[in-house]
Amino acid sequence: MTRIGDILKSYNIISDEDIKKALELQRKTGYLFGEALLSLNLCKEEEVKFAIYKQIENNKISKNSGLNFKVIYSLFKEFKNYKLLLVVIIIFSLFSALFSETIIIPFVLGFIIDQLIVGENLNQILIFITLGIAGYIIGLIFEFILVTCTTLFTSKLSSNLLNKLYQHLNSIPYVFFMKYNKGDITNRFTDNIEEISRVIQFIMSSIFLNLFLFIIILVSLIMFNLIITIFTIILLIISLILPSLISNRANIFVNNAPFLLGKISSFLKEALIAFKFVKTNHKTEAIIGKLEKMTKEYYKNDYGKWINWNISFNIKVSLNILILGSVMFFGGYLIINGKLNIGFLLSYYLIISRFFSKMDYFYYVYLVIQSLKSNWLRINQLFHIPKNPEETNIIQTDSIKIENEISFNNVSFGYLKGSTIINQFNIKFKKGNKYVIIGKSGSGKSTILKLIMGIYKPNNGEILIDNKNYDNITMSVIWNNISYMDQFPFIFENKTIYENIILGLPEKLINSIKTEDIIIALKKAKIYDLIESLPKKIDTVIGKDNIEFSGGERQRLALARIFLRNSEIIVLDEPTSSLDKENSDLIINTIMNEYKDKIVILSTHSLNHTSLFSNMIIFYQNEIKIVENDFKSVDILLKKYIAESRTIE
Repeated sequence: MTRIGDILKSYNIISDEDIKKALELQRKTGYLFGEALLSLNLCKEEEVKFAIYKQIENNKISKNSGLNFKVIYSLFKEFKNYKLLLVVIIIFSLFSALFSETIIIPFVLGFIIDQLIVGENLNQILIFITLGIAGYIIGLIFEFILVTCTTLFTSKLSSNLLNKLYQHLNSIPYVFFMKYNKGDITNRFTDNIEEISRVIQFIMSSIFLNLFLFIIILVSLIMFNLIITIFTIILLIISLILPSLISNRANIFVNNAPFLLGKISSFLKEALIAFKFVKTNHKTEAIIGKLEKMTKEYYKNDYGKWINWNISFNIKVSLNILILGSVMFFGGYLIINGKLNIGFLLSYYLIISRFFSKMDYFYYVYLVIQSLKSNWLRINQLFHIPKNPEETNIIQTDSIKIENEISFNNVSFGYLKGSTIINQFNIKFKKGNKYVIIGKSGSGKSTILKLIMGIYKPNNGEILIDNKNYDNITMSVIWNNISYMDQFPFIFENKTIYENIILGLPEKLINSIKTEDIIIALKKAKIYDLIESLPKKIDTVIGKDNIEFSGGERQRLALARIFLRNSEIIVLDEPTSSLDKENSDLIINTIMNEYKDKIVILSTHSLNHTSLFSNMIIFYQNEIKIVENDFKSVDILLKKYIAESRTIE
């Protein structure tokens, strides 16, 4: 797909430098590229609309322009990683073609018939049959090796695509990732890559074999009779052109199919995830109605594809019958006039019929490449999401430890153009201090935590870790220093409690963890007794044998991860929202006592534990109030906050 920036650049509306500026703003804010251009006043709104129009037009042309290898060129570039395997496939394709029954059977049958007619020695016929059978068996062995190699090639390619795509998604800015429907992403990982794998397996297992067979057969036909061959090829070209004109209409429907199927698949996955909500809120009929509408659209598209393909196929079959009939008529004429023998005509007929099957194969390859192209477009869309530039910046080591503080210098952030949640925010989160962030739901508490995590990038201002700018440090450096717990912590089903707890650890530390360390962490999170009561204790599989954990138990498991990791910065987003007051008090007190030399930042809408904190960030009246190292001022600010806001969610 042609990019908007490239279109505007081709009309000299913007420069390469303008594109870089817009991409940088897009990375930070999650704006669409056109929005970023307008926000920076790099072009006019009508120019962006013009570029979008040209992009749509180019995309239509791209979808409907036959093979258009440019679209899947980036996929073919992946083949270079398996050069040796490709060479082996080509070599065994050649040997398989030379010993193929497509070549052997016509020659053997033609020879036998001619020998029988003239009454030659039967021993010569038997020898020729034996050689033919031996050649056929050798060909089968070569084909088996060929299929094995192509299967290996396809599996390696598919595995590599899956890994690269997952790695790419892990390196894109969080704001971009959140814009995508998770069911749709899952569909691209599964259905689209599976279809790509299936098509490549089909093509690679036969493309070179059939290409060599095509060449061998064509040479054989010319050697048999040049006049008949020229006549046949002219009719064959006609039989290819006419159906292809109709099948191009079918390509429109083929290209639409993966996108329509992706919509259905992602919608179903999201609906199943929200199954409880759908049932309890009587949304079943609405879901069925929307699903029915999408399936009708898909099958209407499928109907259009098959109707056009059917017409194209019938025309092609009719023309092939005409060609074969012409060959037999012309061959019979030559036999009557003594210029051709029966065995020769039989061999020629068998070879020409196989020649048609090879041409049909290439015609079918042309059709399946349309499917390959449209599926690859959906994968390539994800690969074109820009990465975080930090991945290539100067500080790549993961050994940096926070010594003193994290600083926010005039940080401003907003999700959408024109909206600002945090404006010129300044604070130093110092080692050994505890910070509580108070505010109503949606006020911006979690936004500050995500800025600390580096998940969001400030629109303006800078965030420093010991005077090193976040923009000059890889995310792995930041995350190795931070333990983060979300309000709704993720627990993997069908994994053991042990596997879930060590998830918070860097890979290199997992092997050094002892069972005693895990037990200590579980006790601090006040969940050890519950786990000990289970039949398999920490080896219990969550979600199996009716072993389910409540929201509060999941929070305590997530807290055990935090305690086990023991990072320099502890970031907690509503860590006790699902716990009763007794367990909540115990856990908060444990956090305060355990992490006296760490930076602890806790976000909450509850006031139960605020008296323990001497540092407070409070959201109210569209402002952010900050109190540092002053319990008395914290108490005064809280009373004022309670009096003015009355309730906190």
